[in-house]
Amino acid sequence: MQEETGDIKPKDDGFIYPSMIRKIIVLVVWYLITVVVLMFIAHFIAGSIFKIPVDDNELTPGWFKIIKNIIQFGSLGILALLALRGKLPGSRKKRKL
Repeated sequence: MQEETGDIKPKDDGFIYPSMIRKIIVLVVWYLITVVVLMFIAHFIAGSIFKIPVDDNELTPGWFKIIKNIIQFGSLGILALLALRGKLPGSRKKRKL
């Protein structure tokens, strides 16, 4: 049966599936939360423990910028997989009552 979300599902399996728009919104929200938290931790560790200048200027080491990019794109990839598979809170299927 083709539903309005474009996903092919059984006629009635006892669950309500979230739409693709909802999954994308959940992905964006979780990505923003994750990046803010991880960047705060990275800047705290680099600035407080290792005394590395973490502002985006010419004094910031290149390897630190690479690590920041890996954290950002890695978290986006992982969260995209989890959101589209329905594993993140907010994008899971719900049991019909």
